[in-house]
Amino acid sequence: MSDTTTVHVRVLAVTPVTGKSKISALASAEIAVAGVVFILHGIQVIRMKDQATGAEATGVDVPRYRAPDGTWRQAIKLPPELHKPLAHAILDECCELGITRRV
Repeated sequence: MSDTTTVHVRVLAVTPVTGKSKISALASAEIAVAGVVFILHGIQVIRMKDQATGAEATGVDVPRYRAPDGTWRQAIKLPPELHKPLAHAILDECCELGITRRV
């Protein structure tokens, strides 16, 4: 019996965000894991600094919500096995749309 399964990610929409926010776009994606499909809205494409080099970089963050105490918290916690293909698919789409570029 295998302990792995294929993850399929399909980007449904990417909407650029203008202004001085660190968020450069919001995305929606369909994720299929072991035949179970769910849709995730509010995925953030963010401008950030690369931790290793300090250079400007683009990352993908899960949706967040403001808690009653005013802090921002993750709406969902994705394991690396799901977050990595999701981030790659969204960044690829952002590059195609000219929102960001690969370095």
